[in-house]
Amino acid sequence: MNTVDTVHRAARALLRRPLLRAAEQEEFRLVRSQLAELRSWFDANTGWRLHADADVIRLHKEPAVTDDATRPARDPRNRNAFGRRRYVLFCLCLAALERADAQIPLGRLAEQVLLLARGPAMADTGVEFTLSGRDEKADLVAVVHLLLHWGVLARVAGDEEEYLRGTGDVLYDVSRRVLSQLLVARRGPSTVAAEALEERIAALGAVEPPESDEATNRRLRHRLTRRLLDDPVVYFAELDDAEAEYLRRQRPEPRIEPDQQTGEVDITFEVREKQTGSVGFGTSLGGSLGLTGFLTYEQPNLFGQAKSGNLRWEFGRFSNNFEAGYSDPAILGSWLSGSLSLFSSRDRFFTFQEGQRRRTGMATRVGIPTPWDRYARFTTGYSLSRTTYENFEDDESAQSLFSLPPGVQSTISFGLSRMALEQYFEAIDDLNRALDLEPRRMDALLVRASAYRYLGQIDLARDDVERALGIDPGHPDALLERGVIARTAGDKDAARKDFLAVLHLTAEGPASDAARLNLEAMDVRVE
Repeated sequence: MNTVDTVHRAARALLRRPLLRAAEQEEFRLVRSQLAELRSWFDANTGWRLHADADVIRLHKEPAVTDDATRPARDPRNRNAFGRRRYVLFCLCLAALERADAQIPLGRLAEQVLLLARGPAMADTGVEFTLSGRDEKADLVAVVHLLLHWGVLARVAGDEEEYLRGTGDVLYDVSRRVLSQLLVARRGPSTVAAEALEERIAALGAVEPPESDEATNRRLRHRLTRRLLDDPVVYFAELDDAEAEYLRRQRPEPRIEPDQQTGEVDITFEVREKQTGSVGFGTSLGGSLGLTGFLTYEQPNLFGQAKSGNLRWEFGRFSNNFEAGYSDPAILGSWLSGSLSLFSSRDRFFTFQEGQRRRTGMATRVGIPTPWDRYARFTTGYSLSRTTYENFEDDESAQSLFSLPPGVQSTISFGLSRMALEQYFEAIDDLNRALDLEPRRMDALLVRASAYRYLGQIDLARDDVERALGIDPGHPDALLERGVIARTAGDKDAARKDFLAVLHLTAEGPASDAARLNLEAMDVRVE
């Protein structure tokens, strides 16, 4: 079974039973083997925390809504739903067990519950316990069975039926680790000042209000995902305005156009790209530069292709600087990335000596992917600048910084960088949805193959590439990816064959560049 399926099984196990004990060996080992991926997914999509230690795994599963009465606690024996008395007894039992020793008899637990029930906090609730009749004892036994089911208690000796008949008692071990993980709340109940039940429940899960649009969207995503995990079908009428608008923004309504002659249906999603550029301006007052102003323009997505450009002009009596920059992640559609910046600056000084310095120049950088990792790049850069000085003092013979002759400076730099988001599972989920809509989409198949390869799922990666080659047997990118997969799997002959096939199909372009790099890394000479 591949890693993605294993993560899905582990997530389902946690959602089915958010509290797992080491005694539940199969599910406990399954979830523990995928902790990193599960923590990342639940944190990003639900905001839930995942606790794990040697004995307990606990998903701190907070509900999307707090007024849903369709999922009550139930007696594990007969599935009877808990009523108010049993819920109160459950809380009193937890409070008593928190103070208990490592072992406790059922009779002793009942005595502690009665003591807590007579406390001042219970005076105004209208709920009384005497545990004198069989019905009240049966409520306590139902709570105990739920605690046994969750692993808070473990029966050592005795039987609850004997306790109900009044002919015996039961001894339990108390698991502190499980007990400490039962409560899911962002704050302790004793710190909540509200008195109404609804207000107290809301306060237990209250979080700070979002301070940005991104935080607001993240909060909405968490709330909706929580609802969908509990209820696979959620109607728009059940959502508030913010939730409904968020969903509409994520999934725009398609235009559906059936062809009456062929029976085919065209589904078109119209996507409007938002403007991402920004303009800035302002002023500043400094001791040496006096009053200065600036104007800036930044565009992080030029032409809708992730190219970026920026302009900045600073001006004032003693300073005048201009800078322009441009970067391209895929020069002419290739795998080469590059950047270019031009600058011109003038600074006038009058504090220690009076004069002016002017610098003009440029800097450029080019990056190329490594043969073993398309997300890692070798970069090389070059900068060239010329500096001139102008002396404003009358005595030109005096030793002065501004009497220096013009100078030229050039710099060469080298670097290695890697993009390391590595959100492969999220990418695979998105690609699965794209391929459900369009199974023959080449780019989605190849990107998913790459994601599977990075996860070590070579068979799945190879399956996607073969599907792509079944659509277009001579697709250079598909042959390149198959070669990289073969090289990763240690099959150098198959990798060499695919890389040479890429060069035979296309002499220039991103695929041929990458094929050459891979062949050079394998010490294969290309004629």
